Amino acid sequence: MPASASVSRAESLHDLPATYLEVGQLDLFCAETVAYAERLMHHNVAVHLSVRPGAVHGFDQFAPESRVARGAMADRVAFLKNL
Repeated sequence: MPASASVSRAESLHDLPATYLEVGQLDLFCAETVAYAERLMHHNVAVHLSVRPGAVHGFDQFAPESRVARGAMADRVAFLKNL
C-alpha cells in the first residue's frame, strides 16, 4: 500500500491539525492507534487519545447506551467544541 493511501504511513506528520483518536483496549487496532498517536506527538501535533478500558472494536455501535459509549460521545463533543 502506498504511503499516500493512509496518513499513518506518511513520513512527516508536521502541520496536521489537532487529532482525536479513540480505541477500545481490546480492539485489534489498539496498539496501532497508540503508536500513531505517539508519532503525531513526536511531530508536535496536538493529540487527544482515549483508550477505552475493556472495550472492543465498535463498542459504541454494539452498546450505544453503555457507560463507555456515553463517555466516548461526551469526549468527542468536548474535543470538537474546543477546536
